[in-house]
This record gives sequence, C-alpha cells and structure tokens, in this order.
Amino acid sequence: MKKVIFFILFLLAGFFVSSLGNSLSAQTKSDSSKITTGGLIDFYYSKNFSDPFDRINKFRNFDIQEDQFILSQAKFTIQKPASPLGFKLDFSYGTTSDVIHGGETNKSLNFLEQAYITVLIPVGKGITVNAGKMATHMGAEVIESNSNPNYSRSFLFAYAVPYYHVGICASYPALDNITLTGYVYNGWNISQDNNGSKTLGAELNWSPVSNLSLILNWIGGAEEPDSVSTNRRDVYEAIINYSATSSLTFALNADYGTERLSDGSLALWKGVALIGRYSFTDVSAIALRAEVYSDPHGFTTGTSQDLKEITVTCEQKLFSALLMRLEYRSDWSTVSIFNGEKGAGQPKDQNTLSLSSVFTF
Repeated sequence: MKKVIFFILFLLAGFFVSSLGNSLSAQTKSDSSKITTGGLIDFYYSKNFSDPFDRINKFRNFDIQEDQFILSQAKFTIQKPASPLGFKLDFSYGTTSDVIHGGETNKSLNFLEQAYITVLIPVGKGITVNAGKMATHMGAEVIESNSNPNYSRSFLFAYAVPYYHVGICASYPALDNITLTGYVYNGWNISQDNNGSKTLGAELNWSPVSNLSLILNWIGGAEEPDSVSTNRRDVYEAIINYSATSSLTFALNADYGTERLSDGSLALWKGVALIGRYSFTDVSAIALRAEVYSDPHGFTTGTSQDLKEITVTCEQKLFSALLMRLEYRSDWSTVSIFNGEKGAGQPKDQNTLSLSSVFTF
C-alpha cells in the first residue's frame, strides 16, 4: 500500500512540475541574477587552564583542541539567487568540517558543507524550494563562527540538534510577518538514509513587530540504523530574537529533545541559552552567553549530567574584512568529568581563553 501511495504522489508531483515548466522556462530566459563568490578563513588558539593531558576542551564542538594553532575552517562559496532558479555551493575544509561529518559514512561529500538547488515557484506569494545537502534549520547559532555573537558554540548547538541534512524543503510566506517551512530529510548528519523512515521538520517564523521575532522549530523521525518508527527522536525548539536598540540585541534559545530507546524507555535532553550583544561602534562589540544544558540519561554527551557555561566575547574588526575575537569561557558539570594534567575525570569545571581571527572575502 505504501508503494502505491508513493507512486501516486510521485505522478501528481510530476504533473505539477510539468504544468509549471513553461512558466519557469520563460522566467529563466529573463533571469538577470548573477553568480557571486565569497568565503572565509577561520583560525584560532585556545588555552585550557586545567592543562588537560590530552589537550582537548571537553564538550566543545568547533574549538576542541587547546594549546595549539588550529585552522578551524577554510570555506569558499559560489551561489546564485533564485529568480526563479538558483543554487548554493559551500566548499569547506578544516577541523570544523571534520567534526560536522564525524558520523558520516559517505565520505565523498565531506568537503561540501552545503550543495543545493533553489526553485522559486510562482504560486501565491511564491514558494521557495531547496533540494540537496543543506545546513539544519534547528539552532539559534550556525556553523560559521563570524555569524554568531560568540566564537565558541553553545552546548545546545553542539549536542541538542543536528548540523546538516540531505533532503528537500519548501518555504511559503503565509502572511507578511509569518513564514512557514516544511522539511523532509534522510536523517541527522548523514547523506544516505540508514533506515526505512524519513525525518520530518517544520518551522514557523513570526515577526509581530520589526524588532522582535519568534521561531518555533521541530524535527522528528527514526534515526538509529534500521530502527522502527516507534524508536523515534523528536526535538522541539523556540528561539526569540529581540533588538532593544540598534546597538543592543538579545537571543533566547530553548530545546527539548527525546528518543524512544529499544527497551521502551525514553531518553531526554533539554537546555536554554541566553545571549546578549552590545555594539560600542561599527567595528567593536562585546557578547555574553549564559547556558544550562541537562542530559540526565547521558544520551547526547555520554554522561548523566547537567552542564552550565558562561562565555564573554570581545570582538574588534580590522581592515573591515578581519574579525578578531578574545573569548573567555567557563564550563562546569554536576560530576567530575573534565580532564586535568594528571588524567581524565578530575575537575568539575574547565576555563578557557581563546584568540580567534576570521578573514572574509
């Protein structure tokens, strides 16, 4: 029965695309949008004051290595806005790319952070469809460090949500201040599906006033290899962005995730992060993040614990294209889990100081 239903839907989709073909072809001939390029080079040095024996900052994702100069990311982007056809290619190299693709079995796509085509369908106010490999819609932060208030990422971004997907999404501006988006993915952080169940997602982006936005996200589906539909994973997320003034902004990010395990029990993880940023001038700013992350079953971090962190980031732009950041971060756990100079599982906290530079072009 499922095969019959999918076949019918496939035929209907084919007729739908065919009916739009002439319209899209006509618009493509007058498409005046140009291909643009850009990129960045992200470089950092981090010092952990616990002097961990393995030189690792535990429970970090993109600033893992300490007491070393690290090329975090070298990225090159080629893109074309959809009018009505477009695309985006993000080529990426460095330790950030290694972390993102740590669980990927198909290594051939590891150098591509994103690779998708975009079609703007002239229905109503316009439906934007992306298909290919794309960054996740979950999370208040993103992979590129210069697009975040802080250099290091939150526990929420590192553990509560995925990094990327391969699939398709469709976005529609239902109202002037409300945009709805639906997603169909192969799964979390994999290019090929590892079971017979697709991962679904949804996003509601509402801006009731010009300086306030509310984003509600959801992602759900079976993620374990060959798992049945009842062993599903779900994450619900709320993001609030508020601009108090042109210089002072705030962001609140909250996540709640669950996964039904094979023995019938339910693992959960949850957390909340508050981020504030103040711009002194166009080239200097300071950002503060405070966060609590709870992993009572050790499903995401590998240890039953509550994690907390406070991060202060000072930034200065040089020559307009070079962003320098000095960041102090303090992490602590409810158990002795961090590493020290004498071995693993010693202190309950770690404190780091990092200096980073991001050149954009």
